[in-house]
Amino acid sequence: MSATMASWLTNLTSRPDEASVHGVSKHEAGRLREHSGRNAEIGKSYRTSRNASRASVTSEVTTKSAAPTATDQPVVGIVVFSFGSRGSDLEPGPLNERLGRAVADIASNVNSSFFIVAQWEVARALVSLGIDCEIVDSDSESYLDTETVWTHAQRSFREIGVRSVIPVAQPFLHLSAVRYLIARDHRFIVQAQPVPFIGWDRSSLNRQWWTRGPVRFLCYSVLRLARVPGLEAIRRHSKNS
Repeated sequence: MSATMASWLTNLTSRPDEASVHGVSKHEAGRLREHSGRNAEIGKSYRTSRNASRASVTSEVTTKSAAPTATDQPVVGIVVFSFGSRGSDLEPGPLNERLGRAVADIASNVNSSFFIVAQWEVARALVSLGIDCEIVDSDSESYLDTETVWTHAQRSFREIGVRSVIPVAQPFLHLSAVRYLIARDHRFIVQAQPVPFIGWDRSSLNRQWWTRGPVRFLCYSVLRLARVPGLEAIRRHSKNS
């Protein structure tokens, strides 16, 4: 990496935006209270659905190679990718709370059994809404990137026979990239469900500089595509700082 590029990245990571998003707005808090009852019902329905799916998969282990019958109910996979990180003591941050609510809204409209795999930051938001999920986490030294989260979900979905997958992620650039990643595996069909705008976490508490605004995330995406040397070290530093 050139000295100019290194200096630019250092300045970008060390100067958070002045505007700060310290939590959910009063309007959003009111909306969350209004939907708390409905989300509790979603959580109850989800646990019933998931238990039924597991029981069905267990009973069919000996006949996994058999073609599905007309009475089989398909299981839809929902995979959720976090955006922004305030650290283990402060998660879920505002962006991941909004992604959790997006999952709750999507799950309430799924007309079949479903199985959720979520990156750990969003998983905390889902638990607070009463929605169970399989959690994707990493050790303290590794940065948990999009590809790693999908690899975990991919393995779980194959084990229970999921064919249709609904990805949930930051709708600005990230969601399209995730859909493309999943579509590369022809064993899965991508269900494109809309995800509402979740905004940006411009707080100094957010340790990931690339999630503090659209220009930063666009620059980060370009750097990733260009495979700029040193980017992985910067991400690890963001995780451990």
